[in-house]
Amino acid sequence: MSNAHSQTRQRAKTTANVFGTLGYFSLILQWTWTLLLVCYPFLSADRGFLLPPAPTTPFEPTNTAITTSPITAVVAIAVTAFVLVMTAVVIARLPKQIGKRGAQLTHKTADKVVPIVTKHKPLPAKKRRKLSYRIILTAKALFIILPVIGLIWAKAPYPLTNAIVWTIGIYCAGWSVIYFAIQQAIGFFAKIDTRQLW
Repeated sequence: MSNAHSQTRQRAKTTANVFGTLGYFSLILQWTWTLLLVCYPFLSADRGFLLPPAPTTPFEPTNTAITTSPITAVVAIAVTAFVLVMTAVVIARLPKQIGKRGAQLTHKTADKVVPIVTKHKPLPAKKRRKLSYRIILTAKALFIILPVIGLIWAKAPYPLTNAIVWTIGIYCAGWSVIYFAIQQAIGFFAKIDTRQLW
């Protein structure tokens, strides 16, 4: 295989996995939206058993003067710079981690389900890989559909309406489908090994 061809294949794999990562991001948003709406009645203020009681007396800050010396300023700037750098590093690494973790979840699901589907009969490697790939696609479809079904039990909190709740839920599900479909199309046309797709 020529160097140019392998670079093209690598670029296609990277692009496909970027869309896979976007699909997992969309799934996270979708699940977060559904879980927040379903759990909202339990998290609202009228459920006192979940939240600590409100203080009866208002908080009054004491007037303690902080001396501003050059050392305090330097330490404050250093701590702020450290926090900003660490935040940037975490944000830069987050998409790759989400993509890899999502892929691990779907691949492990497939590895656990394949023996059940085959009734623990041995399969040739090619058939096993094809079956595993179909199970991964089915798992992704289920992960997309379940939060939409979960919206049936969601109560729209004021000022939202049910139409808005469903529109946002279906919008996130639609983007999940689009991202994963683009990933699969790139993988198919670039002939990328399905085990390398996130």
